[in-house]
This record gives sequence, C-alpha cells and structure tokens, in this order.
Amino acid sequence: MNRFVAYLSLGMLTLSFAHAQVTSVNAVGMVKVSVPAENLLFVSLAFNSDSSGLDDVIGDQLTGSNSPLTSDQVIVWNADSQTYESFWKVDGTGTSFDGKWYLDDGEPTPTPAAIQLEPGSGFWIQNKQEEAQDLVLSGEVPDSQEIVPVQSGLNQVGFPYPVALGINDPEFGITQIANGTDSPLTADRLIIWDADNKTYTAVWLVDNTGFAAFDGFWHYDDGQPTPTRADITINPGQGFWFQRKGAGATSWEPSKPYAWP
Repeated sequence: MNRFVAYLSLGMLTLSFAHAQVTSVNAVGMVKVSVPAENLLFVSLAFNSDSSGLDDVIGDQLTGSNSPLTSDQVIVWNADSQTYESFWKVDGTGTSFDGKWYLDDGEPTPTPAAIQLEPGSGFWIQNKQEEAQDLVLSGEVPDSQEIVPVQSGLNQVGFPYPVALGINDPEFGITQIANGTDSPLTADRLIIWDADNKTYTAVWLVDNTGFAAFDGFWHYDDGQPTPTRADITINPGQGFWFQRKGAGATSWEPSKPYAWP
C-alpha cells in the first residue's frame, strides 16, 4: 500500500483522524507521499497557499532534465475539454529555465506552466526515475468552505481538507452531488488508482432499489448480483476520479470536518 503521512505545524492544533475533528489557529500543514519508481501516483491538494501555480505547489521537487521525454511530469485532466495537459520540469540546461515547470507542448522554447491547483484538485505525478521519490504538498490548512468544481464526465478530484475519510462517511459529502441508480451502467462512479498494482478500483452509487441497506451508499463495481458496500478510505494527498454521468456543471462542497475556534 502507498504511504500517506500528514504532518501539521501549528499555532494550536488538535487532530483526530478517528473522529475527523481538528481545532486549529493559523495551522500550516503538509502531506508527504512516496511516488513509486517508474510509475504514476494520483495525488491531490488539501492546502491553501499564496500561489497555486506548479512552481509553488511542486517547486523544485522531483527530477527534471533537458527533455520532457526523461523529465518527471505532472499530468492534469482538463474536465472542461476532457483531455490531459502535461507539464515537465526543466533542469540541466544551465539556463534560467532550470528548476521550473513548463507545458509539454513540443515548442522549442519552453512555455511556462499556467495551470492553477486549488484544494480539491487532483493530478498525476509521473516518476520516470529508477527509484521512488518523496513529494511534499504543503500550505495552510483550509479554514473556510472549499468548493471543488465538477463537470459532466470525468473529473480529477481529492478531498479538499487534510483529513482521512471513508467514501461512505457522511462528512465526505460527494454523495450529495452524485447520481445513484440501480445499475452500475448508469450510476455515477468513483475510480481509485492502486499504484502498487497499477489497477483501478471502481465504485458506484446505488439508489432507487427500495432497499435501505443499499440506497445512498457507494458499492464496489465487481459484477456481483448483490452489491458489496465499499470500505475505501481516501487519505490526505490522495486523488481519485469522479465520473459524473449527469449533464451540466456542479460543485462538491463538503463541510469542513473540523471546527475553528
């Protein structure tokens, strides 16, 4: 299993993942993730910062090179166009470009990365090196309501607060904007990446079956005749797909799972 470790540096902070309660004043936090060698890791941001550009969110972490073919990459799904954008870290050129992130657009002169990553943004980290690399995502612990935009189709998202929650926990809140049905073919889905096994686990929102034990809960999309309720926990720093099959844009607005004094 991947290790997700959250560290919180604070003025006053009480944190309990078991009860999802945090009380804090001027808290600054960080999540440290390990990106497997020659592999992808699906991460997300759960902190605020003065700047949400890649040069601040990722900065001089990971490994760059003089070519996007060998540089580590940040890969972001554009939910509006339903396409990917890739960004690479320039290094080893001996120029002012070194140590910064650029759009992988094939242009001879690197184009600065213009992507903005906010709390709840999900994205891929592609480690092209032969060894695992640690990545630290940090910033201020959100002290107000966070809003995660969601479009029709696939969305890369993450829980916008640094708290571990099960997808069926009421505080997780994504059920409120998801469309459940009596079939995995038509219900909205969450799709979670397993970097160790390089596989996905998909769950669907069951509803309209007339059975209280099933309706309104996420279940594994495992082809079984009787749905199996999902027991998946989303950790701080972990991203996942939300596949919204309904039309039109909406927003995921989970309540803060902690209280500010």
